[in-house]
Amino acid sequence: METLFFRPQSLNEAATLMDTQDKAVIVNGGSDIILEIAAKKISPAAIVYVADIAEMKKISDDGEYVRIGGSATYAQMMKSPECQRITGLMESVRQLGSPPIRAVATPAGNIATAAPSADCATMLLALGTEVVLVSVAGKRVVPQKDIYTGTYKTAIQKNEVIGEMRFRSLKKMEGSGFYRLSRRKAQDIAKVLVGAVVRLDESGRCVNSTISLGALNATAVLSPSTSNLIKGLKRDEAVRVAQNFFPPEAGLRESYFKRYKELTASTAIARALDMAYNEAEGKV
Repeated sequence: METLFFRPQSLNEAATLMDTQDKAVIVNGGSDIILEIAAKKISPAAIVYVADIAEMKKISDDGEYVRIGGSATYAQMMKSPECQRITGLMESVRQLGSPPIRAVATPAGNIATAAPSADCATMLLALGTEVVLVSVAGKRVVPQKDIYTGTYKTAIQKNEVIGEMRFRSLKKMEGSGFYRLSRRKAQDIAKVLVGAVVRLDESGRCVNSTISLGALNATAVLSPSTSNLIKGLKRDEAVRVAQNFFPPEAGLRESYFKRYKELTASTAIARALDMAYNEAEGKV
């Protein structure tokens, strides 16, 4: 079967192609989808290559939102001043894959793939990210937490393109943290992922927090039970209670590593929280 190849130069052109081409797939870096094509898991009739679209590569912070374009790569994020200010986000990108992978792979691609063990996507979930989806019908904004409908399944329609991801800019006394556990280093698939964002009052007590868990459940999930646990606590106490608490939202899929995850998830949460408190306190 012949596969058509398109190289749109604008987001609107990409959306039009996705609407008019049967069995079309979007490719930017292709670090996930090209492997699926090679393994014959999918057989697209058309490939829409979006890496050349300048408006989709922008990263900005207008004081209200940090915005990451749908074609922005992890390598761009590592060089972006807007992203460098967010400790947890940088940690989730720094440990991801290898330099060649980071040069082409995108957070938009990881969100669209909906793998439960996607590093940066787990951190973006903790940051309260919203996904801006573009089609010929216009735009719709969907919270990232509502994007995932199952392992490798999303609510993104076949004719929609991720134009950008956005999350609220972190303010004074807010901080982020990320912790990853794997058998080896970055190029191994993570066994436990934790993203954390905390907001503190002037006394250093937690006013509000968001905790995300990856690689544990069928999808990356939020852990409101952990947020409730640490509310009103200063850093040392929050880290201590988190270390001794296993969140029910973790779910834990059946796998060879289930017991390992049971024993290590709480420690990963505690370390992500420690990093987030430190950033909120201005120590990093």
